[in-house]
Amino acid sequence: MWIQNEEPKLSPESPKLDIWKAKDSYIRIAYSQCIEQEIIPKLAGLDAKVAWDLMENEFKQSGTGSIVYWFHQLFKLTAGTEDIYEHIKQYKTAIRYLANAGVPFPEHAQAAILLTSLPGDGQTSFRSATKVTTMTTFSSMASLIRDEV
Repeated sequence: MWIQNEEPKLSPESPKLDIWKAKDSYIRIAYSQCIEQEIIPKLAGLDAKVAWDLMENEFKQSGTGSIVYWFHQLFKLTAGTEDIYEHIKQYKTAIRYLANAGVPFPEHAQAAILLTSLPGDGQTSFRSATKVTTMTTFSSMASLIRDEV
């Protein structure tokens, strides 16, 4: 009902505006509990319907152009002078978009690609000393990298 816009936002003069706002707030809270943390700021201040439309548009990008774009984004990412946390966040965003487009990566592949995105200088010993197996997860690799920096 809400997402399909069957009950659009009421005018400020409507006596039922408070009820509408309460329902809208409830739906936005439900969103925030179901989505990744980095998406929440994009939805801040948006009505539930507008937030839904934004998420739908963002996550249904599954054409070949979108897949090629996110592969390019993923493999051009290299940790440089920027914050390692920001690097990991950008990396995870590219992985998420690829998964949403129907190109999922196993956790150990995510970990291995993240490891190869580290710069060679200063991290070379870390890269060569870190073993990735089929049991390695993205989260464990990200934690190792954060601890090393």
